[in-house]
Amino acid sequence: AEGGSGSKRLFYSEEVSFRIGEIQDLGDIVLGSEGSNFVGSVLDSEGNPIQGADVHFTFPTGSVSGVTVTTDSNGEFEVAGLRCFGETHPDHFRVYIENLPELFPGKVVSCNPQRANAYIGGGRVDFTVSVRDPEPQVDYGSIVYMGAPRNRVTIALLREGKVVQSIPQPVALSQGESAFLVGVPVSEAKNHTFSLEVSDLETGEYAVCNLRYDPATNRLKGELRRWTMGGEITGFLRDAKGIPQKGVKLSLLQSGSMGPICRISETDSEGRFRFSALPPHTFALAYRTQVIRANVEVLEGATVDLGYISIKR
Repeated sequence: AEGGSGSKRLFYSEEVSFRIGEIQDLGDIVLGSEGSNFVGSVLDSEGNPIQGADVHFTFPTGSVSGVTVTTDSNGEFEVAGLRCFGETHPDHFRVYIENLPELFPGKVVSCNPQRANAYIGGGRVDFTVSVRDPEPQVDYGSIVYMGAPRNRVTIALLREGKVVQSIPQPVALSQGESAFLVGVPVSEAKNHTFSLEVSDLETGEYAVCNLRYDPATNRLKGELRRWTMGGEITGFLRDAKGIPQKGVKLSLLQSGSMGPICRISETDSEGRFRFSALPPHTFALAYRTQVIRANVEVLEGATVDLGYISIKR
């Protein structure tokens, strides 16, 4: 029942069995009778009320969609007459706030508790919401590369030696300053060691560039100079019957990780795959989300032949 001053949303549910074509008279239904009444509040971390928060009550079984109430100017809400019938229903409702991102766009929002249990019989359900500005991000990274243009390079950003971002598909690298997106929090840029690995797929060389945070420009910066011949991983892909698998995309990741992808290779007509210009690392070879070879160690300038690998497609 809604409308008028001091209106409330009341809720009623009951299990009813009937046959097709049968009509049952349920009699008078009094909303809220013998149900559970709940009150509560939504406040920020300093105790200030949050108006307009949509608080949703639902059954864990999902048998009934539930009801939503909205906090008033004091950050308070009230719901009356929540009922739960039948042995299949649990002894509580689940309660959570539906619209926090919409109330605080562009902010980092957390709620304690994230979900609450409101037990049959009624009571209080209180939420505390923490709101803060997102941490400043590094605008982007830039490397100074002095040399002839390189047409097909892949790039990996590493933090403490672990890949955190990558451009696994070949891009061009021109002389002078080249920029790449990073999206790294400023606090991480100041307190961690970052480096960039660039692999030239045409020459088979790779280069490592140590990066430093420049507060004046809010960038990660470094110089790319020395190139070294990289390693390779090769092999053939077959199905269970030994038939070469053409056009299958395989991913290369750092060992012990399912992302980000360091490199992508597509098998040729003979099922052959090849990853070149690899820096010294221990890699994992993956097909879709399945690791098909783990702990593949690549040494500088060395080739690792994995032979024939069978997969199910």
